[in-house]
Amino acid sequence: ANVKLEDDAVVEIKPVLKPCPFCGGEAFTGYAIYDYNYWGVSCKACGAYVPVDPLCEDTEKQAIEAWNRRAGDGE
Repeated sequence: ANVKLEDDAVVEIKPVLKPCPFCGGEAFTGYAIYDYNYWGVSCKACGAYVPVDPLCEDTEKQAIEAWNRRAGDGE
């Protein structure tokens, strides 16, 4: 989502991370574990992470969207 400010600046707001689907822990974004060219999302509590697809999750926003996707979401 983008937000337009009064001075015509546009700021992109990144999506909120859902809790870990396995333990309910807090998640965080960062560079992928094995490749610092790509973003990933991991759980601080149990270490679960989204496997990085070099063809898809190459931005922080895309990594968050992949993490937030759940079975049954229809996506």
